[in-house]
Amino acid sequence: YNKADLTVKAVESVLNQTYKNIETIVVDDGSTDDTPRLLDEWARRDPRFRIIRHPTNRNVACARNTGLDAAQCVLVVQADADDINQPERFAAQMQAAERHPEMGIIGACLSRSKGGKWRLPASSEEIRARLLWEPPFGHPSVLFNRTILGDVRYDPGLAVCEDIDFWLRNVFRVPTMNLPETLVHYRAL
Repeated sequence: YNKADLTVKAVESVLNQTYKNIETIVVDDGSTDDTPRLLDEWARRDPRFRIIRHPTNRNVACARNTGLDAAQCVLVVQADADDINQPERFAAQMQAAERHPEMGIIGACLSRSKGGKWRLPASSEEIRARLLWEPPFGHPSVLFNRTILGDVRYDPGLAVCEDIDFWLRNVFRVPTMNLPETLVHYRAL
């Protein structure tokens, strides 16, 4: 929503992945800035790129659900408009999903704009323990396996902390992991 100043680099980082067999669904949550024009330009250039627009801003949980509902695949990679994905991110997570088909969520470490690496717990046990104090995943770094998770949904009634609610509902019922590699540059922090 209204991320025109950041969207170009974020979209480029998704479309320039070394793993090319992707469907890119972008949910524009009612942007009123230059975001719609920029997205239309990308859609004209790349047939893997599909835009879904909400007529008005609903909230991030609704936007995430819209994208998940539209996805045709079992493995869904989350990416946000203000983050930059390393070129090998999707390939690394797809390989991890093949090696660990029991995993419902696979995240990765992130670098931060304000410096440093956001180190995240690796195993399901560590992820569950961390949830008591802080987010166990960098949300823009997660891959979901919908075969394991089932009908992945965020609570549309939550305008904030939709990710924490999602982790609380899922990390205790499915195996999860974070890769040690830094695969996303997190520009929000």
